[in-house]
Amino acid sequence: MLPGVYEVDAVAYEVDAAATNKCPSTAYRGVGWTSGQAAREALIDDAARTLGLDPIELRLRNCLPDGEPSVSATGCRYDGGSYRASLRRIRELVDYEGFRERQLRLRGQGRFVGIGFSPFVEQGGWAAQIAADQGFPGSGYLDSVCVTVEPDGSVTLATGLQSNGQGHETTLAQIAADGLGVRPEDVRVVQGDTATGAYSTGSWGSRTAVIAGGSILRAADDVRAKLLEIAAAELEAAAGDLQVEDGLVSVRGSPDRALSVASVAAAAYAGRVPSGLEPSLTSTRSYDPPATYSNACIACVVEVDAETGRTTVERLVAVEDCGTVVNPLVVDGQVAGAVAQGVGAILYEGLPYDADGQFLAGSLGEFLYPTAPELPDVEVDHLATPSPVTEGGIKGMGEGGLIGAPAAVVNAVADALEPFGVAIDRTPLRPCDILALIDSASAAATPATP
Repeated sequence: MLPGVYEVDAVAYEVDAAATNKCPSTAYRGVGWTSGQAAREALIDDAARTLGLDPIELRLRNCLPDGEPSVSATGCRYDGGSYRASLRRIRELVDYEGFRERQLRLRGQGRFVGIGFSPFVEQGGWAAQIAADQGFPGSGYLDSVCVTVEPDGSVTLATGLQSNGQGHETTLAQIAADGLGVRPEDVRVVQGDTATGAYSTGSWGSRTAVIAGGSILRAADDVRAKLLEIAAAELEAAAGDLQVEDGLVSVRGSPDRALSVASVAAAAYAGRVPSGLEPSLTSTRSYDPPATYSNACIACVVEVDAETGRTTVERLVAVEDCGTVVNPLVVDGQVAGAVAQGVGAILYEGLPYDADGQFLAGSLGEFLYPTAPELPDVEVDHLATPSPVTEGGIKGMGEGGLIGAPAAVVNAVADALEPFGVAIDRTPLRPCDILALIDSASAAATPATP
């Protein structure tokens, strides 16, 4: 993911793997992409300062064109996005020109505010193609869902893609309801039950909406087609002339000729079906999609107290594009939670050890993280570039806020501290770290005494 949203023709890299007895890395939102994103975006801001260019303008000059699928220098098959549009949109939302005027005015008063940006792409929907692109060919990924219309017309959706708090119960029910033509409240989502759930590789890698969504749409299409065949026989009409909306099967143009899905289901389970048609209203389908790449841009506005080192986050803004948005409230919640994690990673959290190698933050009594009073509401705006390679145009997006937010925070702090000549090359940026950076820059700028 090193090229990010930029037009990069060639990439070369070396990897140094350090052996350590410190705490190992494990599964977390954004895995290793977060640190790579932060390093690249901080470098771009450093380059903009060195060249005397605006950081947004420098990014726009080198950004991928909007909407066009492309293949990166590292072999990632981007399925199109709003790379430049998200930068321009976020510039409007934060009133960028107005902020720069305010920044100069406050500096004259001894106050230091800064703004940072972090555009990114997030790889999602991990399945066979992504595995092969990332160097894991031959790895098996079987994910399936089972959609069943019960005798009373309600729907049971069984999946092995278990929710970890992402709101699967809402999102998957919506997709099933839309595919079948019933109400979302008529869909019951069954997950976490190995006795009855359809087999799945699991929820990780921003894959559930893409993979479960595609599986559900395919299974729902199977069941819907059978519902229409049975209803056509009951209504003495052609299946092609029928429509299903809000749990009602009706003849197009003749709304008085209609049956409830419950009535059609009752007929099916009673065996009143056209000759040769299997009466069960159930389908189990799987889906192994191509890679998807959602994109977004996050902006952070901070004020840094140069006397105490304290950083106050004033604004957090995200312009997000995950293709087809199934449920805006769920997407907003995912973005806000991930962005909050990103703020914590930079301004609060750390993994300190003492001189004897003792870990000093082994419980929440010592591990500091941000809570509601320390964070402003995350402002989320949506763009939509549906994927041309997935069912429903859906892209994964659950990890992007944490991938992008830390870089935005780092760049905002560096922008605030520009008058001090501070160069940020490490995190976290707690008050003690900020003061140490200011002191270091001051010492470097002071001529040595003869």
